[in-house]
Amino acid sequence: MRLWIFRTAHWAEIKATNRRVVLDIDNGEYKDLKPIANFVARLRESITKFLDQPIRRRLAPPSESEVDETLAQVQRVPIGRFPGFVDEKLVRLSRQQWMQGFDYRGPGSTFRRAKVIQTIYD
Repeated sequence: MRLWIFRTAHWAEIKATNRRVVLDIDNGEYKDLKPIANFVARLRESITKFLDQPIRRRLAPPSESEVDETLAQVQRVPIGRFPGFVDEKLVRLSRQQWMQGFDYRGPGSTFRRAKVIQTIYD
């Protein structure tokens, strides 16, 4: 499964985002391209969908208030740690790959940069 975090963006915006990630400027964000925040948002959405629609239950179905309370607890504690986790995995541990994408110049660099960034997300 491919996870595209970036909307279709102009090559210069992708390059600017890549530059901000590499140089640790503005949390790697450029305009509405926010690698960490976007990834965290997709992760939260996926987990919330999963929790809303469990595959099976072993006990009697919980009441609406129990479901709401449980979801709130999950979102407060584990999901609250996602930004740091995603920053570590997506940016810090992949710094060499981000730098590789940033170093591309000339014809074809846009596609090579996009491919490197996609491998980071994959």
